[in-house]
Amino acid sequence: MNKVTPTEESVEITIEGLDKLWSFKGKVTIPRDHIAKVHLRPEGMHPPWLRAPGTYVPQTIAAGTYHGAEGKEFWNTRFRDDCVVFELKNFEYTRVVMMYPTHRNRLVRSLDARPT
Repeated sequence: MNKVTPTEESVEITIEGLDKLWSFKGKVTIPRDHIAKVHLRPEGMHPPWLRAPGTYVPQTIAAGTYHGAEGKEFWNTRFRDDCVVFELKNFEYTRVVMMYPTHRNRLVRSLDARPT
């Protein structure tokens, strides 16, 4: 599970429980000025093929750091419809995809509505 804490300067994503083990990471802090777009994960979006470090079970779990043509991405998802995608610029990751089962539409609206 993921806990999201937006502040004026950043969005802090805390990875909890076994997800912390699967993703090899406990926290991702994204400065707000590095967020290009926030949206719900479209059907069919999958992580790049190379993970290091991370865990992947097809159509079940993608957790950790993935490398592909678009750059480095961080995923922590179970491939359900409750995923939020952060498209990033000038940051360690080009994309962060995470499960957020409660109030995800409100989270997307609040983070994507600010001027860039």
